[in-house]
Amino acid sequence: MKLLAQHLPAYGALAGLLLTVLWAAWVDLCQRRIPNLLLAPSAAAALMLSAFVPGGQGLTASLLGGLVGLMVFMPLHLLKGMAAGDVKLMGVVGLYSGAALTLDIALLTALIGGVWVIALFQWQMHGDPKQIRQFGICLRHRGQRATASVKATAQNKSLLIPYGAVIATGTILALLIAGR
Repeated sequence: MKLLAQHLPAYGALAGLLLTVLWAAWVDLCQRRIPNLLLAPSAAAALMLSAFVPGGQGLTASLLGGLVGLMVFMPLHLLKGMAAGDVKLMGVVGLYSGAALTLDIALLTALIGGVWVIALFQWQMHGDPKQIRQFGICLRHRGQRATASVKATAQNKSLLIPYGAVIATGTILALLIAGR
């Protein structure tokens, strides 16, 4: 399988990228959030690695990758379908990996996320029409003001996807494909 990226990031950036996405996945699975306390230092490290380490991609390529990472999932955030931490994590992924690899990661992440939603839907709903309706309400009203019954449904965290884990999985898969 051939994607856009033709090469992997330098070893320092690769290590930083893997540490960031694995830590973010762990925190997102445990706390259902990705803290800025993780993302800000990682973004600074990515920029320093790209600018000052021999063999780095360069500051311009890093910033372009970060912009691509932010913009690829921003529409989902604006539609209340994705948390801001997930969008910022994708921006940090872009700072480490550059634009082409970031697009590969985003594509694989979206595919993995779609499979995850279908699996979650099948596993938790068991075809019950009432639960299917509640699942739809949860997806439509995530992050919006709603009635008390809709708020109770939307706060059922078992229906929300820890997308940091999905981004980590997509990142690792894209790196494996690009490294072939």
